[in-house]
Amino acid sequence: MARKAQGLKKGKQTQLLPVNQADLKGVEQGQVEGIRPEVSPEEGWKPEEDVELVPLDPDKPERKVRIGSRISHEEKVEIAAFLQNNKDVFVCSPFDMPGIDPQIICHRLHVNLAVKPIAQKRRNFAPERVAIIEAEIDKLLAVSFIKEVSYAEWLANIVLVAKKDKELISSSIQLPTTNC
Repeated sequence: MARKAQGLKKGKQTQLLPVNQADLKGVEQGQVEGIRPEVSPEEGWKPEEDVELVPLDPDKPERKVRIGSRISHEEKVEIAAFLQNNKDVFVCSPFDMPGIDPQIICHRLHVNLAVKPIAQKRRNFAPERVAIIEAEIDKLLAVSFIKEVSYAEWLANIVLVAKKDKELISSSIQLPTTNC
């Protein structure tokens, strides 16, 4: 059996896909089809259908899940009842998961210690953003989700991400390029 040669379709570099040479027969050079262009950050990803917010717990109305609106009323009631009966499975904040053994869920980066870490340029934040970052870090430290570690030099910046449906901003660490 003959092997098919591998190649790339021509187009924007961000849209290159590996293809078989047999797939390129009849395709003009520079022509790229079937690739969905990236959605702009302003537009964002949208669900396939409209969704309805269903409260998980009557005592905590801020805890909600989304259910598709195209299903029948009976199915919505059944799904909502199932979700409400299993509300203890859902986690809305780090405080909802106290006492989890770090040996079970603990993220560790496997890095090559022989390679020098790549340091990102340190960013300065506006005072209101510093307050948000400090509050988020204090919450995570209080429930032992993170621990303080000291490095001789700066490695990674914190990235603030605005939530779509809330005015809150969450934070995450922007990891530097992997040093494997």
